[in-house]
Amino acid sequence: MKIEQLLQREPFGDIIENTLSQFLTTYLKTPYRCTWKKLGILKRITANSVSYDGEVFFCNPYLNILFPKNAGPLIFDFVRDNYLHTPFRHRRLIQKLYVNFASHPYTSLLLATNILNIHPKLPDSRDIVILGGNNRIRIIDLRKMRTWDILKTSFDQSYMAAELAARNQPGEWPFPKLHSVGEDGTWFESEYIPAVSLNRIDYKDSDTHLVKQALQFLGEWLNLSVAVSSVKEYAECLIAQIESAYKGKGHRVTDSELLQQFIDGMRELLKIHLENASSEIILAHGHGDFQHGNILVDTGGKVWVIDWEHAGQRQIAYDYLVFALKSRFPYGLSLRIKVALENPDALLSKLPTVHEKFQTPFMDERRRPVILLVFLFEELLWNFRENANPLFSRTSGALPQLMAEISPCLQSIRSFLK
Repeated sequence: MKIEQLLQREPFGDIIENTLSQFLTTYLKTPYRCTWKKLGILKRITANSVSYDGEVFFCNPYLNILFPKNAGPLIFDFVRDNYLHTPFRHRRLIQKLYVNFASHPYTSLLLATNILNIHPKLPDSRDIVILGGNNRIRIIDLRKMRTWDILKTSFDQSYMAAELAARNQPGEWPFPKLHSVGEDGTWFESEYIPAVSLNRIDYKDSDTHLVKQALQFLGEWLNLSVAVSSVKEYAECLIAQIESAYKGKGHRVTDSELLQQFIDGMRELLKIHLENASSEIILAHGHGDFQHGNILVDTGGKVWVIDWEHAGQRQIAYDYLVFALKSRFPYGLSLRIKVALENPDALLSKLPTVHEKFQTPFMDERRRPVILLVFLFEELLWNFRENANPLFSRTSGALPQLMAEISPCLQSIRSFLK
């Protein structure tokens, strides 16, 4: 989620002030104070001539980046590398024009809407950028090739715990090397990999071989934790977690009647399924947000998988379905699920390689409906957790859209089971 959206969802200014003040004070062992301010049009025009009592970072919320007033060429190269290309055809020309302005020393400040004043000044800030995130703030030193991921103040620490558990898994995995971890577990420092996410590589390039690399790694990762469970027990566990997340403090979803209809519908469809098919489901400890934005490609063509804050045990199909069904963008999900139900090859064709324990059950027309049914409720739980912070003043755009897609999804599954 970009800072543009975070500003609408949460008190982002207060959050970044508190988060970075605490982190910088702890890490640099010097008291730091961070102040977030909005910039008017006149301030943007005269930004180069205005002096401040500390280090000034300018925020472009549409590109999700904060950069110092004295930004060096490494920062503007970073902006071009990461934001010049877009997968959306209708945005490509406008995106290129905007990024070219945003990555030029004389026009970049005009596009900033806010500033972050950091006092005292940071050492060697010329090549440092700060990025917003759903649950974390990320600082990148482009010259020293280091990153610091910091959990936002008052955010659920389980996100950072999941990330660190994955990063500490023994073996050779495509993660940036971990250097240090905060004593309280709210931040970690790692190497910076100059890489671009799959959704930001040049749209003229084919990414099939890159997707295959990522999926091969995913299969090896899932192999570490394959387990078998009862479909009914796992489904009831999901339902209990959904109800708990929904009733949690600060949740903004108000249509409890509709949610109960979904749960009742799921139980009904499970009963029909269990009369005709296997009562087992295969689980594994997966990534939890396996999508193009979390798959990076470096200059040598090596694939890296980042952002493990949602890692946890789900059905082994979960990460594959998130990727192939593009469920992080749920508009039209019901149609994509209907196609997958009726023609599983259409979905599998988007996955150059898959785990056998996903492919074999998914090709079985008796088991495929329940795999997709369980996936819907895993997605519902994922989105509820993402919106369960009492600091939020609104839900993310994905949850209301997912809620709108579930009824037609259940209808497709019901028709298929008959």
